[in-house]
Amino acid sequence: MAKYTIAEMCQKILAVQAALREKKSAAEAYKSAGVTSATYKRWLSASPKLSLPSFVLDAPHNGDVALSRDGKWLVVVADTVEGFTLSRFDTTHGALDATTLVRAPRGGSDWREVLCVTANADGARVMFVATDGALHEWDVARNEVRVRSIDLRGRGASLDGKSSSGPRRWANVAISPDLAHVAFWADIGKMSDAGPSYLHVLRVEDATEVLRREFASLFIPAQIVFHPTQPRVAVRDTNNIVHVFDYTLDRSVVERGPQVHGLSFADDDTMLYDDWYGYTQEFDLTTGESRKLSKAWGSIASASDRFVTAEEKLVTVRSRSNAKRARAIPFEGVRGCLLSRDGERLVIVADKVCLWNLGAPTSD
Repeated sequence: MAKYTIAEMCQKILAVQAALREKKSAAEAYKSAGVTSATYKRWLSASPKLSLPSFVLDAPHNGDVALSRDGKWLVVVADTVEGFTLSRFDTTHGALDATTLVRAPRGGSDWREVLCVTANADGARVMFVATDGALHEWDVARNEVRVRSIDLRGRGASLDGKSSSGPRRWANVAISPDLAHVAFWADIGKMSDAGPSYLHVLRVEDATEVLRREFASLFIPAQIVFHPTQPRVAVRDTNNIVHVFDYTLDRSVVERGPQVHGLSFADDDTMLYDDWYGYTQEFDLTTGESRKLSKAWGSIASASDRFVTAEEKLVTVRSRSNAKRARAIPFEGVRGCLLSRDGERLVIVADKVCLWNLGAPTSD
């Protein structure tokens, strides 16, 4: 008997339910979803544990996904033999809204990966970069894609793929939420010459460097995290100490923050991070103080009260104001998570891409 992953189970259950809503008979619904009635009923009895998402999509091959800041659009970029396939989906129902192909063919044996994808606030523009170093921008309304003048490989960035820590995956390049700046690490992993590594921030419009910082040699590229609304970028140094910079003023906001495994910006002056003892902590960038939130790793913040923690087999929706409030979503093979800025939409990337419409967060 075929073994289905949790994501595949969810996809088939949702397909049966959609067919039934279309007034198809139960037999027709099971057949169209490719599942037997006995299997469907067994899965349905377990659906509270499955925590059914709103919709399920195929995961992109060597690709990446992004949410617009308003949470209304999910963007998926996949690598194909012909080039890059870009798709935008409505997060309410999962309907495909727009798609296009960027013709950038590669040989069948040549490896290539989409490193990062960023959608602007309303999802009208999308920017992505892959291991070939080109920076592409998609104007969704016009369905036009152009290659920006910045060639990251020409700027010394090593674009060999993503680093990973369980369900967290990151590249040594990141794009700001307004698509106006790109940040990357240079001189990474030079084992034979342990010289310094450099963080660069460039303005996309004219390729002008607005920030450059030197760090002790990094053999594995650290996370680069842009603030969602302010001109700030955060990184970890060789000792995993947090540094936050204002790249328009070329100054440090936090020179030596806490020691972390992972980090994400919450509201204007708050950051969540995972400490070395297995806790998610909240860090106030103004006061420099931290407080424990929960015994969990893999934290991803939103601007709301809500955040999530992601493990390979479990994603938990949590509350900053009430650490006891939590919704567990058992899963498997989690490779990444996204949480919309309003905290209402959660995306899990595994063998499929699944999205939950969580509803508005509540606070006590």
